[in-house]
Amino acid sequence: YFNTKLSFKLAEGSPDDIAGGIIAASAMFAGRLLRREFGGAAFLQHRYFDPQLYLAGLDPNRGGDAVFKLGTYPWFGVPGVPAYDTLRHKGQANYKEAVAPKVIAGWTRGVPSGARAVSDAARAAVKLQVELGCEGIILPAPALDALNRGVQDFITWTDAGIKACRELNVASEVYATVALCDTTLSNRPALDHPVLKAATDQIAARPELAGAYLVVETRDEDTYSFESQDTVRALMVVIDDLTRGAGRRVILNYAGTFGAIASAMGASVWGTGPYKSQRRLKASDLYRKNGAASFPRYFSLALAGDLGLGGDIETAVSAKLFRPLLTASAAAEPLHRALARGLGPASVPTWEYRKGNVVKSLAHYNTVMQRLSTTLDALPAARRIAWVDQWLEDAARHAQRLRRAGIEHSNATELAHQEMWLKLFREWRARARV
Repeated sequence: YFNTKLSFKLAEGSPDDIAGGIIAASAMFAGRLLRREFGGAAFLQHRYFDPQLYLAGLDPNRGGDAVFKLGTYPWFGVPGVPAYDTLRHKGQANYKEAVAPKVIAGWTRGVPSGARAVSDAARAAVKLQVELGCEGIILPAPALDALNRGVQDFITWTDAGIKACRELNVASEVYATVALCDTTLSNRPALDHPVLKAATDQIAARPELAGAYLVVETRDEDTYSFESQDTVRALMVVIDDLTRGAGRRVILNYAGTFGAIASAMGASVWGTGPYKSQRRLKASDLYRKNGAASFPRYFSLALAGDLGLGGDIETAVSAKLFRPLLTASAAAEPLHRALARGLGPASVPTWEYRKGNVVKSLAHYNTVMQRLSTTLDALPAARRIAWVDQWLEDAARHAQRLRRAGIEHSNATELAHQEMWLKLFREWRARARV
């Protein structure tokens, strides 16, 4: 599924048959979302909505715009937020100008407490998703970042959401939000981690739940792909406990290419997108950064990661290592032709490595992810596992060869995760005997 932000329109050249979308609450304020039309975005005919209560700790002084958007949703508990009214406010910009200061001032960096407040908040989140026509309900829950208070809050909010679904006669599948943080996962064996065990046990004990909506915030990492083995092991434990152990479904968002591994392990849906903020969850991505802009990236499926356009891709061509990394798409075809003629990305205007020149690289990534998803979905479980195993083995070998050619792991070229993913995937296979 496409991890959907403000724009419901995919980059030009993207496939129109992406399976679905997951809309983030932080993408737009509540009144704007309720007025959006889904008909123009084919992929959003299948949609989920993430209430993102786990972002309640955002700093309003640094993330004012995101806080404003989130604070317009009632489950964040900001008092006195007026609903958007077209006649009264005469436009969305006027609404933001009038309401944002109040929302930011009323932002508590916490979640509603007390049985009545939590019940009302959970009901509001469920009701909105029913109104949006979501194919499933994602219950709001704070971050699971501590054993005692974190787990208790998770239970309280999940039970309140289940009660709301019952009262509103929800017929679609219901998912508990399991929002983890890598700082909680670090330096603890995932198989014995008390937070992970508590979360999966609580979900398994509730027949009303179809499964979990799973995200992990990477506070310690600033990468496109998970590079911490503690984080990867934790995700694998949760997915395995819920799918193979409890027979439940898992929706994994902010997954990047790791979604392919999740799919092989039994996850039903995985969400990603070409931008860094779509491939990983990091609260600080929502803070305004002056001068921040994107540069084009070349995603190689064979590498299970990006190959930098600022020189690394040409080094790979010179070392005769690029051909097996080439990943076909209509968007990338002009770049492939130039590289075959001994030219670099600078000779292709739509792939030149410069600020903001990203349309073709976005479309390329979307195309590759859609094809990857289609390939995996077409395989029975055993063959899917074998396919991912071989894919990871090849990716690890490609990464090693690129390092030998003098290409270093960087923000633009991903060479650090492939071998670790392969090792942990095979650990899971041995444990699961699959």
